[in-house]
Amino acid sequence: MALKYENYVFDLYGTLIDIRTDEEDIWAWKRAALFYRYQGADYKAKELKKAYEKAVKKALEESAAGGSLDTAEIRIEEVFRKLYEEKGVCPEEQVIRDTCRMFRIVTTRRLKLFPGVEEELRRLKEAGAGLYILSNAQRAFTENELRIFGLESWFDGIVLSSDRGVKKPDRRFFDYLIGTYHLNPARTLMAGDDLRCDVEGAREAGMDGFLVRR
Repeated sequence: MALKYENYVFDLYGTLIDIRTDEEDIWAWKRAALFYRYQGADYKAKELKKAYEKAVKKALEESAAGGSLDTAEIRIEEVFRKLYEEKGVCPEEQVIRDTCRMFRIVTTRRLKLFPGVEEELRRLKEAGAGLYILSNAQRAFTENELRIFGLESWFDGIVLSSDRGVKKPDRRFFDYLIGTYHLNPARTLMAGDDLRCDVEGAREAGMDGFLVRR
C-alpha cells in the first residue's frame, strides 16, 4: 500500500492513549502525603498540594527564563525532590522514582489505549512508514505507560518535552525531532488532538498537521 507520507508523528495523550487525571482530588493528596510521611517528610494533604503547586510554578518560571511560559517545561522529578528537601529529607533516586509512580497512580482516573491504535500503527509500519512520538509529557510518568501498552516497539523515535525543557507548539521542539531523526518535513505528517500544539505547531515547522477528534 502506497503512503502519502514517509513519516508519521503522533501526539500521545488524547491521541493514542485515553487518559484522565485529577490533581484536585483531596483523596489523592491524602495518599501522597502519607507516602511522603513514610519517607520522613511530614506533610498534611492540603499543605503538600499547596507546596507542589508553588514548586511547579517556580520551576516553570525558571525554565522559561525570560521566554514563553506557555511552552516552558519542567522535570517533575525535581519538583518532588524539592518537596522532600523542604522537610529536610535528602531522598535517594529510587525514592524519587517511586514518588513519581505513586503520584501518577493516585491521580489517574482513566488510562487505556484508544480503539484501533495498534491496528493503525501496524498498518503504517508494514507499509514502511517511519513512526515517531512527539509529546508534551513527563518521562517519569510516560515511560511506564508506554511499557504497559507495549508501544515502544512500534516507534523509531520518542521525544518527550520533559527531556528537552520545552514543549509544543514551540518550534524548537519540532526542530529537535526533525534534526535528530533526519526527517524531511515536507514528507512528514503530525497527528494530534490539539489544534494549536499539534496541527499549527507542525505547520510552522514545515510539516502537515492532522487533527484527531476523539
